[in-house]
Amino acid sequence: MYLYFFSCSAVNWYGLLTLIFYLLSPVPLAIARKCASAERISAENSNLLFEVCYFLSACIVVSGFGLPAVLARGQTIQAASAGLIAGANLFVFGTVYSYFIFFGREDEWDWNSGF
Repeated sequence: MYLYFFSCSAVNWYGLLTLIFYLLSPVPLAIARKCASAERISAENSNLLFEVCYFLSACIVVSGFGLPAVLARGQTIQAASAGLIAGANLFVFGTVYSYFIFFGREDEWDWNSGF
């Protein structure tokens, strides 16, 4: 995150607009998990729901990388700032992805199974 704030403090704060994408990226998958765990939808539609949510999350991540490039192309921010924001994007989106991979898998052990 230091890269992110360092890049934004260099000239202007327009780079902070990518914070919106950081907040929006886990929302589709969280909604899909909540709906699938509540068994409100069938197994066939559950797969479709997850595919649509993966697509929406991918669109949000691509937009998170694209916005600094567009801002740098329009000379609103410097190219070095866009590069630092891209590095911060790799870290933040990688962390969000790792969180969903780690906590998304089914546990093979639970408290009721015993030793």
